[in-house]
Amino acid sequence: MSGILCAVSTYAASCVTLGLEEEVFITTPTRPTLDALYALAKLLWRNPRYYYKHTASNFARGRDARQCLMSSVEIATRPHTDIDALLEELRTHRAALADAAGDAYIVPVGHLFDLDAPTNTAGLHIHVGVPPERRQTVYANLAYFLPLLILLSASSPYAGGRSFGQSYRVASSFAIGTLRDDPYYRFQDLILSRRLGTIEIRACDPIWDLDRLRVLLEAVQAIALLPTARPIDRARYAALRHQAACVGYTPDLQALHRELSTVYTIPEALLRETIADELRGCVQAFQPSPPVSPACGREGLWSAEASLPPNAEADASALQRGGLWSAEASLPPNAEAALQHSKRLSATPLSHAVGEGLGVRVKKTDIPQQALLHLYARLNHAYRTGRWEPVAPHPVRPSAWRGVLGLLGYYLPRLPYTAYKAWAEWRAPIRDGYLLTETAAGDPTVCRADS
Repeated sequence: MSGILCAVSTYAASCVTLGLEEEVFITTPTRPTLDALYALAKLLWRNPRYYYKHTASNFARGRDARQCLMSSVEIATRPHTDIDALLEELRTHRAALADAAGDAYIVPVGHLFDLDAPTNTAGLHIHVGVPPERRQTVYANLAYFLPLLILLSASSPYAGGRSFGQSYRVASSFAIGTLRDDPYYRFQDLILSRRLGTIEIRACDPIWDLDRLRVLLEAVQAIALLPTARPIDRARYAALRHQAACVGYTPDLQALHRELSTVYTIPEALLRETIADELRGCVQAFQPSPPVSPACGREGLWSAEASLPPNAEADASALQRGGLWSAEASLPPNAEAALQHSKRLSATPLSHAVGEGLGVRVKKTDIPQQALLHLYARLNHAYRTGRWEPVAPHPVRPSAWRGVLGLLGYYLPRLPYTAYKAWAEWRAPIRDGYLLTETAAGDPTVCRADS
């Protein structure tokens, strides 16, 4: 019997594919410039067959472009049924990008710390391929547990030189947002992709640490294998999303973690001490601790001396499967405003009101340039080598001629495909199925129709 169950489980897992689109900043030294296009041009001309369709460049929009025009760059993998194979391919593309970037810094964070630009962000997009008949179930279950995955990946704790929370990108980016009634609308946290026919998780920040990324992918895979759908409560999701982006590992998210642990256990240490917390600690090592509102406590979360909300422990026993903490808290106006597009505005009460303790931010303190240089040098080193350790910054300057070569050698040749992608992602007919092909190893896998 155990052999049969193992075979069924293996078959089910083989029906789920995962692919990644990883966005990072290439800075010279603390801001991205058009030099980033030169790195992409080198990738393109070294392997045009692959990188023509599996790379992308992004630019800031509107007023944000005045701060910094160039934004993140993207590398993408093929879909895989095996997480080890997926991570190995990602390592290969990271090494290729690092070689093409030369001495520039590669900074894998959701938002650069000295900018305050919602259109200048970087993300980690996870494409989940499942059979068409399973798509709605998997979408609902990913939406249910997505706030935990947001916290697991959070890596943008600063905006405009000011400590923000866990992820400024999730809280502010124009390209994502709370769930809508239409799952095909592109600018939200979780979508059904018109172009690829996949379920696309768009809410995660970049993760340099492949061990943490493995946990994220294993959690996604386990959620995708759940047999029945959880309910989609958009108000509940908006509340938990806000807590994950702005507060941290709250009692509500701890309850969600216990529920997920019945199928996959994310180590709680990764949620209590996020990438954002670690990055904030590195910045604070270069400057005195700024004054913090007592209501915020440690880095936007409750302070070590502060207790949980008065009814939190009592409500723990009242927690029911699929529910939230039963305190008499309700969604604040800002969360309800974010849900005006939704027909369901009634919220399940929460133990920790959304935004509680965040009314007073850490006072504005510009991050010293030296702190940014050391942090970006450390992130660059971690991305290239996989080791998180202090390194000395090295000098690097932008080059006008590299920017021109990047425009001519990458941006212009890809304009036709860029235009096609924009049409396919916003206007293409909805795709009902997937293409089945053979990988080099002979294992069947879902194939991108445009690869």
